[in-house]
Amino acid sequence: MAKGPNSTPLVAGGRLFTLGVTGILTAWSVADGTIAWRQDYSASIDTSKLFCGTAMSPMLEGGSLIVQVGSDVHGGRVLALDPATGKERLCVTLPFVTDAGILIVARRTAEGFTEERRYEISHSPTWSVPVMLPGGMIVRDAAGVVKLLWE
Repeated sequence: MAKGPNSTPLVAGGRLFTLGVTGILTAWSVADGTIAWRQDYSASIDTSKLFCGTAMSPMLEGGSLIVQVGSDVHGGRVLALDPATGKERLCVTLPFVTDAGILIVARRTAEGFTEERRYEISHSPTWSVPVMLPGGMIVRDAAGVVKLLWE
């Protein structure tokens, strides 16, 4: 299923932004179809057994291009990028869920990612990126939708 992209492209500011399943983010010029810039995040994705790969659709918020890259093997992160240049403005490491239903909270270090905590949140396979909410998150698993709340 990893043939893609699985995300929806974003058109903004004269650019078309695409994020492929292997983590290659490209900004295309809408005017002439040339590549304005490209960022390759494939090293942060386990491409040996892709199911959906990176499937988040790029978003524009507060003047930044927002994308989620990474995997349960190499650590996931949310990036805020300059849409004109592709340069990183902010990197946030968030909890991520493995396909086995394990929630992992990791901290980014100079060497990579260090696991802080691990929780079993589902007894069936999960395959989507969790949706973070104020006070909780939503995860989809084989049995349906699981809503996790905390204070």
